[in-house]
Amino acid sequence: MFRSNSYSFILQEIKDALRNKNKNKYEEQEIEEAISNTRLLIETFTYPMYSKIKCLDYILENLIEDDWKNIKKDLEKFFDIEMDEAIFITGKEQEKVDKTWWTHKVALSEDNFYWNRYKDYLKKTLNDSVVSTVNIDTDNILNNIGDPNLDSFERFGLVIGHVQSGKTSNYSAVINKATDAGYKFIVVIAGTLDNLRNQTQNRLVETYVGINSLNQKEGVGHFSGSSSYKAPVVLTGPNEDFKKSYADKLFSYDNISKPILLVIKKNVKVLEALNNWLDKWNDSTIKDRPLLVIDDESDYASINTSDEENPTQTNARIRKLLYKFKKFSYVAYTATPYANILINHETENSNKEKDLFPRDFICTLKAPTNYFGSEKIFINEKHKYLRLIDEANLETFLPKKHKNSYQIKDDLPKDLKEAIICFYLNVGIRKLKKQDHKHNSMLIHLSRFTNIHEQLFKEVSSYSDLLTKHIKSYILDDNYITQSALIPQIEKIYEKEYGNCDFEWSLVRKALYEIANKIIVCGEYMGSNKRIEYRDDISTNIIAIGGLSLSRGFTLEGLSITYFLRTTIFYDSLMQMGRWFGYRDGYDDLCKIYTSEDIADYFAHIFECTMDLVDRIKQMNYEKKTPEEFGLYIKKHPSNVLQVTAKNKQKHSAEYELCIDYQGKLKETLFISNDKEINENNLMLLKNFVNNIKVDKNEFSKTHLWNDVSSNTILDFIEGFELPDIKIGNNSKVMSSITQFNKEILKKYIENYASFDVALYKGDGEKEEVGNLFITKQRRNIYEQIENKRYKLHDGGRVSSGEAEFVVFNREVINEIKDSSKKEDTKRSDEIRSRLEKPLLMLHIIEDSKDSSISLPAYGISFPKSDKIETKIYKVTLNTVAINQILRDQEEEELESND
Repeated sequence: MFRSNSYSFILQEIKDALRNKNKNKYEEQEIEEAISNTRLLIETFTYPMYSKIKCLDYILENLIEDDWKNIKKDLEKFFDIEMDEAIFITGKEQEKVDKTWWTHKVALSEDNFYWNRYKDYLKKTLNDSVVSTVNIDTDNILNNIGDPNLDSFERFGLVIGHVQSGKTSNYSAVINKATDAGYKFIVVIAGTLDNLRNQTQNRLVETYVGINSLNQKEGVGHFSGSSSYKAPVVLTGPNEDFKKSYADKLFSYDNISKPILLVIKKNVKVLEALNNWLDKWNDSTIKDRPLLVIDDESDYASINTSDEENPTQTNARIRKLLYKFKKFSYVAYTATPYANILINHETENSNKEKDLFPRDFICTLKAPTNYFGSEKIFINEKHKYLRLIDEANLETFLPKKHKNSYQIKDDLPKDLKEAIICFYLNVGIRKLKKQDHKHNSMLIHLSRFTNIHEQLFKEVSSYSDLLTKHIKSYILDDNYITQSALIPQIEKIYEKEYGNCDFEWSLVRKALYEIANKIIVCGEYMGSNKRIEYRDDISTNIIAIGGLSLSRGFTLEGLSITYFLRTTIFYDSLMQMGRWFGYRDGYDDLCKIYTSEDIADYFAHIFECTMDLVDRIKQMNYEKKTPEEFGLYIKKHPSNVLQVTAKNKQKHSAEYELCIDYQGKLKETLFISNDKEINENNLMLLKNFVNNIKVDKNEFSKTHLWNDVSSNTILDFIEGFELPDIKIGNNSKVMSSITQFNKEILKKYIENYASFDVALYKGDGEKEEVGNLFITKQRRNIYEQIENKRYKLHDGGRVSSGEAEFVVFNREVINEIKDSSKKEDTKRSDEIRSRLEKPLLMLHIIEDSKDSSISLPAYGISFPKSDKIETKIYKVTLNTVAINQILRDQEEEELESND
């Protein structure tokens, strides 16, 4: 990378000095002390001498007092960044294998050459806390892919991240660790376009290989000792996808022991060429080697949208590649996993090649706290970042519905010109922030047609040239108001958008003058002669115009301004077009997204749906279910304007309506687990819950009652209480119910209430200590369903008696309820719940009438019947696991009703 300026160099020096203390967090005093020591050293030796001490080939420029203040701010922000560990779900087959083979065995016995140098590389840009989390997350991934020392294995996993959140960094860590573990053949499938493949190739050279095509050290190469360097064999080049002739030049029996890396496009011809090349090695030279396939943007093109015996060509060739090896691990990476979870989990073709469903593990990565994502942009701080486009004005320039042949007639829309001016201002302000050694980008994405891109390129180039001319000619002249109509517009936009920044207009004027002729317009589309290129020897300031090639995976460096009106009806496509997501450390206050109100609402909706999916995965994790045991679904758009993904990727899915309506209903645990450990944990949870209730208790002969217990406390209890599985007939699949007792839906409904009443019931059984209380357990006739691993009560399966809810009423109301249910043809339960003021949580500890030593915890919730709570119906798209689950639940309900 091009050389640092004084500011960034000294900032990094102080980071390194602080890190020598081996701490994750630093007090303000420690940061100030480190800065003071560095300043003293520089003042003692002068900047030129300090440069020589640090072996720099350039002389550092003096920092002013404001620079040192900003260094302190940057250090505080840097060390304050945190990242939670990923959510991890493992498959049923994983239960049979050693899931600590990496962390407890191989990682302890090897020198971990690749991971250690990559870890040092990461520490240049990430604090120790985040690096630690990356280490833990990728350790879990390694433990769940195959141990390369085994004779054979096949693993299918999915890693879900956020758009532009660092998935490449994560799988770079996985690749480095996998190489340390003994994986010898690594294939990264990097999107369908050359620009993304090339970008991924260059990144992996930096993060894994360490030596570029000129045999120069790069990235992690600078963290390798020259005598111990172990270079992988790379069979693809910076601009060279896989070709047999290229691979034959580089691979031979002489380097057979080295790890092999290929970074290829997701392209039928490329995959076919690779498979054919592998076929020529008909001995065990390669095919006995452990294979790791990283499928980046795995929801795109990898999905089989045809029938199983005639899968789509890309899908078929990926599966063919995998099954050429006796041992392989396939790890899919995506930020939009909708298509991945909708793969039929039960399919394999006649060659016994399984489809790419993540049956072995699903990993949901958390984003660091400095991630610039949907929640911040479209929900929490949209007033700060969003600028709504005047669509009427834009319609005369480029209609929403246009064809490739459309000819642009009008001048650029006013708000597009404003966006371009904002970009100029950003580049200038970043220079004042001492960030002028970093790349800057603006994205203009309005169409999918090349002809439109070409016209936009000309129009934007013309306007950019005009801006540059006026800035260079007039902005330093104190009479610019009378000499240029454009400069006052720039000043006005500066005051409106950036008036609160740390720099006065007089400074910004000078910065604009210095950067104006360094901004270039590039076209990233077919036939463009001026494509995006971020150089290593100089900072690049690009206004990028494009469509498909900028829509998925490709990173626009330093993207701060986006003018976006390209819409689509698919969740995954739209989210992937949001190239503005990522990390904007030090300049997130400059970022703006110009788009329509509808598109902003779409992004907010998709974010909420994705978080619902993540919550479902969390629930899977909590219930210790596998991807093949726990149904996943994705909430649909309420007016069906958007689709989850393309219809041909949904052919194994089904639509379903989830109704959140518990008005006047009793929901309780129909079954009790026969697992001793689960019951002990649930019993301890119940006792702790009762013991920690802060409100006063009312005591009756058969019940303890607490009024007005916080709903948050109730939610914690329900979250922690583990329910038994449901297993129907001879079906060997184990499922958790979606419709019968869905915690997820129940929790959403509970949020309607501020507080609950809580009752703990007594019975005629043995004594049980509950917190500081002693109760007698409820004695019931119980039979064990051994095959289904659960207990069931003989008397209709109900835990509560018919009058259990009477506990919250006085005698007068109870008599009224009884009389009313006699006089009118009204079910007593309906009358009871119509009089409830708040929900009632009913707690039970049950013993078997034949064995009093058994203590079985259970609970139920009775909800008031009220018109104040709105019934919510969500349309969802189910995957094949959930479809099977629904069918079983329906059968379960029929069994219950006939019991």
